[in-house]
Amino acid sequence: MFHVSIHTKNTETDSSWSAIPSNTLVQTLHTHFNEGSMRWIAVFLIKGEEHRIALGSPDGSTDLHLHLPEWFIHSLGISDGEQIVRFEPSEGMQRATRLEFRSLEPIPEWLDIRDVLEEPLSQLGVIKQGQIIPIPVLDSSVIILHSAEPIESMFLFLDGDEIAIDVFSELPEAIAETVPITEDVVHAVAVADPVTVTDFSFIEMPKTGFIPFSGKGNILGGSKS
Repeated sequence: MFHVSIHTKNTETDSSWSAIPSNTLVQTLHTHFNEGSMRWIAVFLIKGEEHRIALGSPDGSTDLHLHLPEWFIHSLGISDGEQIVRFEPSEGMQRATRLEFRSLEPIPEWLDIRDVLEEPLSQLGVIKQGQIIPIPVLDSSVIILHSAEPIESMFLFLDGDEIAIDVFSELPEAIAETVPITEDVVHAVAVADPVTVTDFSFIEMPKTGFIPFSGKGNILGGSKS
């Protein structure tokens, strides 16, 4: 366990979905875990519920801190300040093979949502059954991870190794019963200030210090290379 200072990212300068650590925090992790890791996972336990997010490239600073996406901080129900955080190597996590999302509203026909989700999900690095996330480039729109495979794991690591993705616009009654959708929930995941556009071809996704969905060269929703 580490006492880490949590800060909200400035979405104007960094809209990625990774947790950005300080150099000192990354060095401390490498010292604490002798075996190292391809990618570290930050684990938060908030009011008895576990939340996870993968670390991106360090920002060069020297204190122990993490910068988190604004929508993710809101989903935790916390504000900036010191938090107790556990870190785990990604190698111990079950890898996702299939993700099925449900949208709370119709998705525009011009938007290929699988292409939109590929980069942000690779940055997030880990996803939870039933997790609610914003749709990049669509203002105040969210989707729910309705089901995922392997089904026996609550959290799944996203490394792009033959991951399939499906997104459905209708919201089944089963989701409405198990995941209450209130205005607060929608607001919590819609604060990332996405940009509403009419031509997705002109959007550039954030650049990061790692290669999204590395491994065997497959992409989320894609076919084997």
